Amino acid sequence: MAILATDISTRVIERARLGIWPIDRANQIPAGHLKRFMLRGTGSHRGDLAAGPELRSVIRFGRLNLNGDPYPPIKFDLLFCRNVLIYFDRPTKQAVIDRLLNCLSPGGFLFLGHAESLHGFTDRARRQISSVYTLAGSR
Repeated sequence: MAILATDISTRVIERARLGIWPIDRANQIPAGHLKRFMLRGTGSHRGDLAAGPELRSVIRFGRLNLNGDPYPPIKFDLLFCRNVLIYFDRPTKQAVIDRLLNCLSPGGFLFLGHAESLHGFTDRARRQISSVYTLAGSR
């Protein structure tokens, strides 16, 4: 398993790379995952929660401008593009959607934000449930 995490902001990428959250967010993580993948902060990090080495070893971080930079030349089983499309005008949104779908593996899933939809933009994808799409003909 490998995870590629991207954002246009290098500040956001660096914050994510640290993998540190307030411990009060621990209740958002299933107990089994919390025990297996997360570490409780000590000393100056008391009150923090950090991603453990097993989790950190499978995540790569990088800056990516969805509207300009070349996308990675690989196919993804899961693509999360949540609450991004709402900031683009229609032509830009169309171009980004096409590029995202080109990166989706057959049988893969594209997750959008709840206020986002592919309706009226493409017939290359089919909605599975609210905000979740697959390539047409792959499921």
